[in-house]
Amino acid sequence: MKKSIGFILIASCLAVFSLNPSRKYAALPESLGLKYSRSFIGTPDAMQLNTWIFRTAEDSFKKNITIIIAGGDAGNMSSQLLLAEGLQKKGFDVVTFDYRGFGESSNFKIDSSYLYYSEFVTDLVSVMRKTKSIFPDNKTAILARSMGSIITAIAFKDERSDYVIGDGFVKSLTDMKKRLEDYKKTSIKLPKDSMRFSNAISGINAKMLIFAGQQDWLTTVDDAKKITEKNYNRKLVIHPLGHLETAKAFTNETYADGMINEMISFFTGYKN
Repeated sequence: MKKSIGFILIASCLAVFSLNPSRKYAALPESLGLKYSRSFIGTPDAMQLNTWIFRTAEDSFKKNITIIIAGGDAGNMSSQLLLAEGLQKKGFDVVTFDYRGFGESSNFKIDSSYLYYSEFVTDLVSVMRKTKSIFPDNKTAILARSMGSIITAIAFKDERSDYVIGDGFVKSLTDMKKRLEDYKKTSIKLPKDSMRFSNAISGINAKMLIFAGQQDWLTTVDDAKKITEKNYNRKLVIHPLGHLETAKAFTNETYADGMINEMISFFTGYKN
């Protein structure tokens, strides 16, 4: 049963290259036997964000790092369950959440022709602040996946984290917009305040680990090199697959175990 659920969740992680939220969860944490708590985190504009909090069970292996997963533009946080499971087992506290309009978070009208919504930045900032109050003794890392990297870069101006992990990190909105328009043969819209992303990446002073795929045409290896080059606080790990396929590329004995080990090695290098 658990194995069949795993296949469903892996399929739900596939990139669809457009805003395509789902209200239905592919699975719930209890279906994988995961211990967690559920919370609704409020935002300044009165939204309620459904959040799953996974506390590490093994004190002896506890990393004292909370990883907040800022997901991409499709599905909902159930697509992060296998990754959350692997991180929790390795000693991390993990927080997953749904942006407004996703999963069981508050209603929000979404036009799928937009690259992202600025309101998602408010969502992430709210989750970061609440998470820090729940785990006051932990350091905080954002695992930013695809669209989540745009949200993370902008949010960093208002709420900082100790680490940023990028899986398909967006370097340029202009480049991403053009690549998507060429691929989808349709117009892609940007929020009116999209200029907030300008220079946002250079303003991230947290330690950064970026995963990039050689077959990723959307967030390319060359993009990742430009993000990480000439900065000793930033590390690049390249894999042979495509967009949002880092976990697949680094799956050895269990899902994403190699990816998680890369993260542990990265954190260990900056443990002080």
